[in-house]
Order: sequence, then C-alpha cells, then structure tokens
Amino acid sequence: MSAHVDVVACVDLPALGLQLLCRREPGWRTLPAARVAEDRPEGKVLEVNAAARTLGVLAGMRYAAALSLAPTLRAAVVTEGEVGAAVDTLRARLRRFSPRVEANADEPGVFWLDASGLDHLWSSAAAWARALRADLDTEGWVAVVAVAPSRFGAYALARGAARARGGVFVVDDAAAERSCLEAVALDRLQ
Repeated sequence: MSAHVDVVACVDLPALGLQLLCRREPGWRTLPAARVAEDRPEGKVLEVNAAARTLGVLAGMRYAAALSLAPTLRAAVVTEGEVGAAVDTLRARLRRFSPRVEANADEPGVFWLDASGLDHLWSSAAAWARALRADLDTEGWVAVVAVAPSRFGAYALARGAARARGGVFVVDDAAAERSCLEAVALDRLQ
C-alpha cells in the first residue's frame, strides 16, 4: 500500500477586480486600464493592467496622478460586492474539479483546492491542472494553476513559476518543490 501524499493546488486569478472590469468593458483589455476605489481625482488606484504599468501607473497612486502619466487611462469602480459575487461563482465552478475548495479571504482570486486522490479520475496532476485552467479560460478568466505538496509551495509557484510556464506548474515531491521555490522572487508574494 502506498503512503498517502497530500497534493494542494493554488488557482490564482490575478487582479480579479480588474478582470471583472474588463469583462464589463471588453474594449479596455488592450488599453491602459485600472480599477479605482472611487471615480474621483483623489480616488485610489487599486489594480492596473500591463498597458497601464508600462506608462508608470501603479496600484496605490491617486487616479489624478495616474491620468497625468497615462491620459488615455480607462478606469472604473468594481465594488467589493461584485468581487465577492465573482469569488462565490468561481468557487462553485472550481468545485467541479475538487470537492474541497477554499477562497483566500485576504486575496480575492486566490483559491486552494485539495487535489489529493484525483489520480483515479485523471491521468496525472498535470492533466487535471491543464483541464481546470482550460475550463476557466473558456469562460474568459485569466488564471494560473500550481500543484505542489504544500499549500505555501502551491501559492508561491502560482505567483511565480506558473506565470512563466504558460499558466500551469506541477511539482510532485517536496525536494522538487524546494528547488523550484528558490527561483520565485519574494516580491511576487503578498
């Protein structure tokens, strides 16, 4: 009989509020865009896309300062209620891949899934992770999936290595996990 090994997946939908905004305003996906706390000059910028970042717009600055750097910036409010509703919808969708799904209360868009025991249903953890990511992709979500022996490892790999490897990253044992974690920059973690 083989020993039971815990397998944890971290699904990260980065900048979930901004993703909701771009779903509402699809034309903004390729433009400099930001999610703001208030649609007023002193409103705080909460999340920005890559196009806005290249113009110097950063989360934490005021909307007026962001507009001075990027006059074509598109910005709008996405409420915490909207983000919370999306988290609930996503949690339900992820339950199609694991009966145990937990949303990270501190980082909307980060989910933990118990991937243990799924080897009876899927040919490999990588096949399961690719199918999960493809399912989210069909709904227009940008997501990364990392599978590892530890919760922290899955989270760190989702925030670091999975983005660089096409959105899915799987490590099978603790030694490989430690080795991969050495390459993850600390600024990728909350």
